[in-house]
Amino acid sequence: RIKGGWGWRLSLGLAGIPALLLTVGALLVVDTPNSLIERGHVEEGKAALKKIRGTDNIEPEFLELVEASRIAQEVKHPFRNLLKRKNRPQLVISIALQIFQQLTGINAIMFYAPVLFNTLGFKNDASLYSAVITGAVNVLSTI
Repeated sequence: RIKGGWGWRLSLGLAGIPALLLTVGALLVVDTPNSLIERGHVEEGKAALKKIRGTDNIEPEFLELVEASRIAQEVKHPFRNLLKRKNRPQLVISIALQIFQQLTGINAIMFYAPVLFNTLGFKNDASLYSAVITGAVNVLSTI
């Protein structure tokens, strides 16, 4: 706890630092070769690819990017294609995964974990224990 009654200002101000860094970083990021090719700037895309790879021998990769861009531009109504019968299983699974993740309640458990551990008698270290244990459970559940 920060004394003096200005703790919320400090924490809010410190939380703004990563947001500011991300904003500045987003303004400084250059276009990718793929993005340039997609927008019709083929020569700029080739130059960017040469710069990224550090070599002039980029022709096979560059031709792949141009071909992928051409194929992608041939697809009409990509979102409408999601609703076609052949894509329905993937669509249902992707939506169901999001719903079931919310229904499992893991977000609520992680949010209230420090309170639960404090109730179990871990006292001041409740937040530390909850972070370690829920982190371990997350890692083990992905194996």
